[in-house]
Amino acid sequence: MHRFSVLLCLLFCIVFRSVADGAIISGKVMEQDKALSSVSVFLLNAADSSWVKTELTDDKGQYTFSDVTIGNYLLSISLVGYGAVMQELVVKDAATYTTDILLHKSNGTLAEATVSARRPFIEMVLGKLVVNVEGSSSAIGNNALELLRRLPGLSVDQAGNISMHGKQGVLVLINDRPTYLSGDQLAEYLKSMSAAEIAQLELVTQPGAKYDAAGNVGVINLKLKKNKKLGVSGNASLTLGQGVYSNEHGSLMLNYKKNKLNLSLNATDVHATGFADFTDNQYFIDAVTGNVQASSFIHSTPKEKFSITTLRLSADYDLTEKTTIGISARGAYHPNDMTSHVFATRYDNLTNTISYNDILNPDGFIRKDVTTNAYLSHKFSGASSLDVNLDYLTYGNDYRQDFTNATLNDQMKASSPALMLKSKQQSIINVVSAKVDYTYAFKNGIRLEAGAKSSLVKTDNDAGFSLLQNNNWVNDTSRSNRFVYKENINAVYAAAAKDMNDKWNARVGLRAEQTIADGLQHVHSDHFSRNYLSLFPTAFIGYKADSNNQFELNYGRRIDRPGYKLLNPFIYYSFQYNYTAGNPYLQPQYTNSIELKHSYKNMIITALSLAQTKDVMSEVVLADNATRIIYGTNKNIGENRMADLSIAFNKDVTKWWSLNLTADGYYLYYSGMVANNNIVNDGVGWNTSMFSQFDLGKGWRAEAQVYYTSKYVSSVMGTSGDYIYTSAGVSKRIGDHINIKASLEDPFYLSKFTSHNVLNNFRSDSRTRIASQMAYLSFTYNFGNGQARQHNNALEEKGRMKVD
Repeated sequence: MHRFSVLLCLLFCIVFRSVADGAIISGKVMEQDKALSSVSVFLLNAADSSWVKTELTDDKGQYTFSDVTIGNYLLSISLVGYGAVMQELVVKDAATYTTDILLHKSNGTLAEATVSARRPFIEMVLGKLVVNVEGSSSAIGNNALELLRRLPGLSVDQAGNISMHGKQGVLVLINDRPTYLSGDQLAEYLKSMSAAEIAQLELVTQPGAKYDAAGNVGVINLKLKKNKKLGVSGNASLTLGQGVYSNEHGSLMLNYKKNKLNLSLNATDVHATGFADFTDNQYFIDAVTGNVQASSFIHSTPKEKFSITTLRLSADYDLTEKTTIGISARGAYHPNDMTSHVFATRYDNLTNTISYNDILNPDGFIRKDVTTNAYLSHKFSGASSLDVNLDYLTYGNDYRQDFTNATLNDQMKASSPALMLKSKQQSIINVVSAKVDYTYAFKNGIRLEAGAKSSLVKTDNDAGFSLLQNNNWVNDTSRSNRFVYKENINAVYAAAAKDMNDKWNARVGLRAEQTIADGLQHVHSDHFSRNYLSLFPTAFIGYKADSNNQFELNYGRRIDRPGYKLLNPFIYYSFQYNYTAGNPYLQPQYTNSIELKHSYKNMIITALSLAQTKDVMSEVVLADNATRIIYGTNKNIGENRMADLSIAFNKDVTKWWSLNLTADGYYLYYSGMVANNNIVNDGVGWNTSMFSQFDLGKGWRAEAQVYYTSKYVSSVMGTSGDYIYTSAGVSKRIGDHINIKASLEDPFYLSKFTSHNVLNNFRSDSRTRIASQMAYLSFTYNFGNGQARQHNNALEEKGRMKVD
């Protein structure tokens, strides 16, 4: 590792190329002396007029394309009421190219302005996959988590955990900023966000030095919409869903832009009822003979009723043409009430007896989240820039649980007094962070990028348990606890890049992160401190063989720190003999990965990657054969290796049919020590997806999706079963303002989650079904001034947007 860092630093001194790879094309779109806003500017390949990128002009008429590779291009500009303009442009190196466009009034019809490309739903570029959510039918009636479920290479399990290529550990960013959440907390955050708020999604498998080093399998960056329309604009939507239970999702987006000021308001309100059907068959095994000593068969039917109300406000102000400041705040209120009935049948083969556990487990929580941001962005001459961000976040969760466990004999009579517990657990997370990013572009195409970031995190978790004894509630000191965790991460980075010629380019970066952590369990007086420095190099080499074929080889090192909930040692009971708890002694895991990519006509991308993770954090399930207690937690167990081959195909098959196909095959290998047992768990898995969009004319659109994943190794002792998910929808646009969509999620109710865990003295097989089968009806009303309507026509009128 140290030898590689030295080599990287030498390479860094020779090769100059930043994370913001490629040239910059910018300019203004004008009508005489009048700037034209909300104009679609298309960047096309000169060879075949295939689509590369699309940008909209702002209120000053300005547009900017970043990360443009060397080649010959066409700039195509079209706007209703103006003559279409097509201009050639040759990009020779990673410099800044300025091209101003003058449009003239035209008396022609709409069909006279013809563009031979349109923005695809999924844009495949080397380094990342870009999903253009804005304007797609997928943005209607879905939340952000449901949107992720539709994307190639991603999967979301029944608990809301997000996996990329079969592995968890994805870093989720909102506008390039981390949420500091994981697991179910992150899932609830994404559920509260309407897909209509999102402009683009970026899936980055090998992030550069500018990104936080967290996330061992990649980054998902949600880029929210930015208003570029003058005056008042926005939309209101209502989605009604019906399955076993009904749910409602309403949202309002309101924007106001005048002169230098831009204001926006986003509000959402969700009311829903969910349920699950869960079975778990557990077997206690004699480690010597292999005989089953006892078994438990558990059936649970949890039902939850919840609402999520969010409000996001933001304001941006242009101090000058090159300097912008802004503030934003988001608040969320999320109450949840759950009831769960668990029935367990327990067999003891040694004593040949049978007993039952009947458990009532009403619980719930109230979450209150507030996130705030202030920023300054300044553009220097050329492509140089300075960005400063300040963030404050606070997440609060008040959790309650009432637990009653009745033990019955084979005659279904009480064999002992019922165990009755009450718990109240409060968790507060406070985060303060500051970040500065600077980019300098030399005239010869060299670009340097550097920055620094510091974050302070404090989590305070207080759990109080009460036990019913002799009809009196008494404090349960054996289960009560308080855990306080503090973490300070300081980071600096530098990156450099340069195009060697029209064929080769290279990029290198180095990020250093210092982590200072302190944890204290007050009741048990357990204390730990950590202070460590880690280096995270990245390197990219690109080769453009011809106009159709591009190659990229990249390497990166990343860290995955345990989520704050995984560190929390508090206990959650599903029934008397089954519980889960966090592990405050979890250490971070480190991943080294290398990836080779090939792109053919930006239509087919093939990627081969290898990764190795040390000190891997893995879910483990431990069994006590004497007490018959099952305990689930996370531990650092050893290492994980992964080999992955993926193929993605993206094409407009006809003028009315857009097709996205993906196939992903991978080999996963886990090895480590669990309960004094050396375990190796490995296997091959694969998944495939198909997503089609149909433009049926006269405002009608349709879409269909199928996703399938095979059985795969999910942890050091776990295997997940195969999974299939289907959805379909049809939408109708009425005029410039109204959009109605009907959709079906999991219409055949094929979705289920199964898992298999095995240790030398224990085995379990579980199955979970959730409320995935739903029918939705969505209504969206768009409003705005004339320029906004003109922009909608420019993007969505079938007569103008033709595909060869």
